[in-house]
Amino acid sequence: MAIDFRYAGIDEYHRVSRFLNEYWAKDHVYVRLPELFDWTFHRTGLWDQEGYSFAVAEIKGEIVGILGGIPFSFNCHGKTSRAVWTANYMVRPEYRGGSVGIRLLRMFWRPPFETVLSFGITPSVTPLYHLLRWRVMEQ
Repeated sequence: MAIDFRYAGIDEYHRVSRFLNEYWAKDHVYVRLPELFDWTFHRTGLWDQEGYSFAVAEIKGEIVGILGGIPFSFNCHGKTSRAVWTANYMVRPEYRGGSVGIRLLRMFWRPPFETVLSFGITPSVTPLYHLLRWRVMEQ
């Protein structure tokens, strides 16, 4: 069964918000306030693609996984670079055994973005970041 990976188009807010509502959190702020979703994931000056900086994995048009990426300018001791802060990482339970999660991450782990950050990760995703040899900082 082929899984398609792509960035959500501007006209797909309702599809993505339905997935967020069902699998991420009921009545999440992005579901209640589409303008906040737009402000977060439609940063045209920082995002290098059309549409939202929000990756979706689909099977036959049905979303099975998501990962938002918030583009920003990262400053590390005066050196700035383009970066993405990941958010709303969710793969439906029946698709977690394969590579869906890693493939969603790879959609942001690419030029022109030099840094990918994830804050507040859950213990269940920590082994994935270790596998990718990312630096995981404890509390």
